[in-house]
Amino acid sequence: MKLRKAQTGIEFFFVTAFVLLLAIYLVTASEGELTQTKNLNRVAVAKSVTDAVSQAVNTVALEGNGSTARIQQYVPADTLCLLYNTTSKKLFCIVSGVGTVSGTQLYSAPAVSQSCFPSGDQGWMLIKINNSGAGVGVWCTQTG
Repeated sequence: MKLRKAQTGIEFFFVTAFVLLLAIYLVTASEGELTQTKNLNRVAVAKSVTDAVSQAVNTVALEGNGSTARIQQYVPADTLCLLYNTTSKKLFCIVSGVGTVSGTQLYSAPAVSQSCFPSGDQGWMLIKINNSGAGVGVWCTQTG
């Protein structure tokens, strides 16, 4: 009778250990997947910002002097957006720890205001694009 109780205790210990090891493995694997998903989300949002602003810059440039556009976009934290690459003629964002994403090619090189590069968390930004005849300008205001 004592042998049977001891065997049941050992079996319970092994089953419990197996379940704990399985749980630890699943939590570790899901943390890696969660990090990848967050990074992919940040890249997708940054790409959305560059595409939307690039399209607005092109529209304002083609409409001519006096044309304006206003768009509201969410810029993720640890992301620096609306930088201009003179070689490729594209706006791009640097997503910290991931890389860069670019928008479509621009017809006119925009003058991007320093207000578009806040420090810290970015958040929602109201982006104003204006064609003054001398060129296209981009100004930003944080809205939340």
